[in-house]
Amino acid sequence: MLMDKVNDILNSGSAESSLISLCTFVRDHIEEIPDMTISEVAAATYLSKGQVSKCVRALNYLDFKDFKDECMGYRTVMERRKQFFDPNRSFEANAQAFLDQVHSQTSRVLPAVESEIKELESDIKKASCVYLFARGDARVQCHRMLWEFSSRRIATVLCDAEFKKEYTFDKNDLLIHISTNGDSFYYDPRIVHKVKTAPVYKWLITCNKTLDGYDKILYIPTDNPKYNEFVLRNIVDCLLFDLFPVSE
Repeated sequence: MLMDKVNDILNSGSAESSLISLCTFVRDHIEEIPDMTISEVAAATYLSKGQVSKCVRALNYLDFKDFKDECMGYRTVMERRKQFFDPNRSFEANAQAFLDQVHSQTSRVLPAVESEIKELESDIKKASCVYLFARGDARVQCHRMLWEFSSRRIATVLCDAEFKKEYTFDKNDLLIHISTNGDSFYYDPRIVHKVKTAPVYKWLITCNKTLDGYDKILYIPTDNPKYNEFVLRNIVDCLLFDLFPVSE
């Protein structure tokens, strides 16, 4: 994600001054950039348009439009994070309402995804190596799966967020791509194309029913997108609990 790159560069302190200037502006004004021209960004950062273009490429974007699309994706995600707690209600009431909604959503979708969960579990058990890929917030679920799989001695690889490394896939390998709402399919189509065309058997876990291009899809049919992230997390929990039951 863009903000991860920006923070890495700002924390390193070793980048060129022009890149530091752009990254500082992105950190402080990322939600404004989708409405700005390259000339306006250049003026705001005291750089030339050529320097802005060079910095954008250094951040691994094709051009300024590609960079703006990533900023728009970030803004969209932030706008979707609605306020869950009503300031006029008590903490207990807010927490209970939130938990009730997540529980209700999860309970409703579980019967619809049980067969796909079982099929995915079977593929994980048969795989020589499991590759995990996600971008943004969904990457947290990959880290959880990585820890669980590795602790059970299942060969597991967490793919880099840009899918830039050259992965050598074997015949029985499996790649699991998690995309909660499918944002990366719109904002990062080049990266998604590389994932979809990788020579490996692929599963997609998502709450977006319009996505395709994978061997198998675990589609989670929520009816309130506001809770997608939390319901998907619960579905991953159920998969892991069933895959690795705890002995009494």
